[in-house]
Amino acid sequence: MLVLTRKRSQTIRIGDQIVVKVIQIGKRTVKVGIEAPAEVKVLRSELCSDLAPDQPHLSIAEILRQRQGVPSVVLPPDVEMPNG
Repeated sequence: MLVLTRKRSQTIRIGDQIVVKVIQIGKRTVKVGIEAPAEVKVLRSELCSDLAPDQPHLSIAEILRQRQGVPSVVLPPDVEMPNG
């Protein structure tokens, strides 16, 4: 885990498309802003554990796919899912 110290209004870049900015620092909380492409899902970690408390090993993407009824394996359009 990378640990960084930032002051208010300072940023952290993740790759080329994600920016995390310290918005406000309080006595017990830090407010951050996150700029990311629309296709990047950004969720608080407690929401992930609320979504699938019995499956903590799942990624956010996998949890969202399950909730939306999307299969875990995406097949090419010309391949059909076997009945089984």
